[in-house]
Amino acid sequence: MPVPVHLAGRTVRLEPLAPHHTEALAVAGAEDRTTYAFTPVPHGVQASHEYIDRALADQAAGRSLPFAIVRATDGRVVGSTRFLELDYWQGPLVWPAVPGVPFGDPATAIPDAAEIGNTWLSPTAQGTGINTEAKLLMLRHAFETWGSGPRCRIACRSVRAARWR
Repeated sequence: MPVPVHLAGRTVRLEPLAPHHTEALAVAGAEDRTTYAFTPVPHGVQASHEYIDRALADQAAGRSLPFAIVRATDGRVVGSTRFLELDYWQGPLVWPAVPGVPFGDPATAIPDAAEIGNTWLSPTAQGTGINTEAKLLMLRHAFETWGSGPRCRIACRSVRAARWR
């Protein structure tokens, strides 16, 4: 299972999502919600707490690596993103295959494929370059840290994302 990491760029920091982000996520998710059509965004402190609990349960099972998105200029949490749908192909070969489950010791397994998604940003952070840099940091980590070119899947389901294809 991938080890939680801090990733930092010029405009953004990606911090391992943790319970101490609950209130800040609630604030970010409370802004204008009209752009949140395709990704679940917590609304309120209780929903943020449950959102983080689910993300951390998936992380503990080796299925995801969630982050809080933090704007570098003021340290404000402005959203969340994650590696998810982690696939582990290292042997020994097991049949039938069980996708998303690491073979061997889960604490040392490195994914061979990962999707970047479940991303949402507060409206004040949208269009600022934060998401672009966050994805660059994540792709760099996947390719340079996890080894010789894991397969990355990026889902573009929103109209806003489709404009950039």
